[in-house]
Amino acid sequence: MSASARLPLPSGIPATDTETEQEILRAIEAASGRLEEWESLWRLVLFYLFHQKQVKRSDLAVALLELMIQESPTYGIYSSHLLP
Repeated sequence: MSASARLPLPSGIPATDTETEQEILRAIEAASGRLEEWESLWRLVLFYLFHQKQVKRSDLAVALLELMIQESPTYGIYSSHLLP
């Protein structure tokens, strides 16, 4: 997937120097398709919401979710693709 086609991450990301966040960001960068990128973006949202007390960054999670909702028609990804 080309860098120009990627969803631009909100400012403030990366927010930590944790290996987990870096791993998720690498997965977003390495995504071979939109669904793979979307799944990694969801992981990043959950990381900011729930990973360790010192990481809780609901502001970034909300910013990512707003961006994902705004861009979902453009990206052709809908929540039904992510539900079991």
